[in-house]
This record gives sequence, structure tokens and C-alpha cells, in this order.
Amino acid sequence: MAEDLKNAIEKGDLEAVSALLEKGISVNETLESEFTPLIMAANRGHFDIVKKLIQSGADVNAKCERDITALKMASGEGNMEIVKLLLENSADINAAGATLPAILVAASNGHINVVKLMLEKGAIVNLKDEREYEAVMNAAHNGHLQVVKLLMSEEETQS
Repeated sequence: MAEDLKNAIEKGDLEAVSALLEKGISVNETLESEFTPLIMAANRGHFDIVKKLIQSGADVNAKCERDITALKMASGEGNMEIVKLLLENSADINAAGATLPAILVAASNGHINVVKLMLEKGAIVNLKDEREYEAVMNAAHNGHLQVVKLLMSEEETQS
């Protein structure tokens, strides 16, 4: 059944996902891809499936083997709707672990609106990645000047 759930999420088939959940498949089961269903749905940008999984008890802070969460995945994709939904459901905005915190992922990819939302929701601006780079350094490295300006002004506020 896990393979069926993976396929339904990949296709964005909310009806099939709902049917599988009703049959009792674990909402937090690790799929063949190493992702949980929620991380996979967030990666694919399937808002309705993300919402259904959360309503069905998905752990919004679950991590895969590579320490990726649904929030990090949605942040990297710049999917504001899913980021908002995850934050409304207690996703840990400052979770770091072995990989980048979500704000660094959003900043690195130039998703300024996601960065703004995360700052409004309490993201710590000076969290670092494994190279000891902060979000502002990652944004600058990737040429996202507006994100750099936003983060620099927030660093002054948070200091």
C-alpha cells in the first residue's frame, strides 16, 4: 500500500490518497523515496494533499534520512500556501539539524515572500548551514539582492 500512496501523491490524486488513508495506511510511513507522505506532497506542491495528510495526523516536523522536513521542502520550492499551512500547524520554523534551516533554503532560492513570512512568524535570521553560512550569505552567493537587503535589515532588528 505504501507504493500506492507514493504513486497517488506523485500524481496529485487526492481521492486516491484519501481512500488509502481510510484503509489504514500510516500517514507517517516512510515511502520508498525515503520521504514521508507529507514531505513528498510538499515537494510536489499538492496543497490539498498536504492539508489532508495533516488532518489525518501527519507529523509536520517529521524528517527523512537526509534531515529534510516538509517545511524545508515547501520553502525551497517557494510554495507560500504550503509554507503557511505547515506553520499554522506547528511546523518548527527554526529546525536546523544536519541540513539547512528552512529560512536558508528559501533565501538561497530567492523566495522573498516566503522569507518575509518566516521572519514574521519568528524565524531566526542568523541560523547557519553546515558551512557556517547564514541566510544572507546564501542569498548573496546566489544573487538574490532583495532577499539580502531584507535579511540585513532583519539582522539589525534581531540583534
